[in-house]
Amino acid sequence: MKQFLAALLLVTSLTVNAQAVIYSELTPAYFLTLEDGATFNDQIDDQPYEFKVVNRKSEKGVKVKVGSSWKKHGAYHQFFSGTLKKTTRYKLGTRDGKEETYRSGTDNLFKTTDWLDGKKEGVETSYHKNGNKSQEVSYSSDQKHGEAHWYDSDGSLSTERQYENNVQHGLMKHYDKGRPTHTQMFTNGKGGKTNWAK
Repeated sequence: MKQFLAALLLVTSLTVNAQAVIYSELTPAYFLTLEDGATFNDQIDDQPYEFKVVNRKSEKGVKVKVGSSWKKHGAYHQFFSGTLKKTTRYKLGTRDGKEETYRSGTDNLFKTTDWLDGKKEGVETSYHKNGNKSQEVSYSSDQKHGEAHWYDSDGSLSTERQYENNVQHGLMKHYDKGRPTHTQMFTNGKGGKTNWAK
């Protein structure tokens, strides 16, 4: 009976104002009053699924029953020593959406990664301890593709690179406190002559 009431409360809280739940936006605070292991039914893309609440010290989120397995779905939060370590968004067990990784013991971002259907797609950004960006790398189908930038801790640009299908290809530029110092052309991962700025 207790589990039935918890599930009823959960379904009621998930459908307040007859709004569909956006599972990818659920925050850790959402799970404070929910019982670990409580189950409920809902839909994903108009298909019915059984859901289960995960509300533990080390992880918070929901799982969906797919066949005989429980798969993570929506925003899934992992904790270390009581501090949020990572939030990953899933669709039926596959990474899909933005993933945020935090520095140990802090709420400072270490890295954000965009995922689409289990592959890196978009920009992965890493951060220095002071919060400034340390690098931005573009991905397509889980491979580095396009521009990549590295930054010093003061925020000034230090390096620009180009990638094609996970191989460095194109002009690489180096900077010192934002001032160009030298360039080097790469072709299919092989670097050519370094050209120093005058």
